[in-house]
Amino acid sequence: MSSVPIDTDVLSLTSTNVPLLVPRKLVVAHTPGIPKRYELLLKHLTYLLCCDNEGKSYVCCSNQRIMFLRWSKADMCLFFEWEEEEEQMICWMHDIANNVCMKFLLNPAIIHGKNFITAKRPAIAFSSDLSNTEVKKRLITIFGSSENEDLLKSDHLFVFTTTGSSLCFRNFKVLNPTSRFSVFIAVISGNLAFLASQ
Repeated sequence: MSSVPIDTDVLSLTSTNVPLLVPRKLVVAHTPGIPKRYELLLKHLTYLLCCDNEGKSYVCCSNQRIMFLRWSKADMCLFFEWEEEEEQMICWMHDIANNVCMKFLLNPAIIHGKNFITAKRPAIAFSSDLSNTEVKKRLITIFGSSENEDLLKSDHLFVFTTTGSSLCFRNFKVLNPTSRFSVFIAVISGNLAFLASQ
């Protein structure tokens, strides 16, 4: 496991002064017949998120998505739809409580290993071009910790950056935080990254 220093000044961390809009219930679901590569990504996500079905995702047909959302009684849902003809995965990010839905094309760029990492106290960082966007608000709601904790008390750092019209997600394990502005992180075997184009 190699560690690298990260300057948190460069990234916009969620602050202890800013309340997180944490969902009371978050579910992950997908359409039947998804490829193994995406299945692994979904499994990683269900362990990283504070979701209702850790390690599992519900299976639901595309034409029953809205019915599933009602049935789940969830506040938030990540719904992954495999389009067989196009051979692509669509991620629907549903903020059910606020009646907001965002659609992304998903590319599981890097998924290392099958060791599933559970994040208990994640901190979230964003590149500066993501500040004050609806996407950022939804990501904080979905990936935020159940408590509003700073990086010094966190076990993981979720980093969201943009590349052109794509959004990149990386997960890092926090090792021996030394100060608020200099934290050592490690790229771990369960690290995953994906790009999602809006």
